[in-house]
Amino acid sequence: MKPLLFVGLRLVRVQAREPYNAGLSVEEDPRGLVIANVRNDSVAESAGLQKDDEIVSLAGKPVKVNNWLAALARFKTGDQVPIVVKRDRRTIRRHW
Repeated sequence: MKPLLFVGLRLVRVQAREPYNAGLSVEEDPRGLVIANVRNDSVAESAGLQKDDEIVSLAGKPVKVNNWLAALARFKTGDQVPIVVKRDRRTIRRHW
């Protein structure tokens, strides 16, 4: 006898949903929000993002450490997201 059936429940296996991260991790830096790591073969790498790039905005909105995850949560795999970063005193606009 299956104990969960006794109380009218059943287990259903579902795939865990990972938050979208586009293949990068960030950290707070005196300059602002900085890319700490870019995963190989990721969307971020394909967009040309690099370690130590300072993220200025995501989808036209400024981002900081405290709102990074909320800003990223608005998107899903496959979305075209404009991102602006600073690298070596240059401003770079990309889509990932």
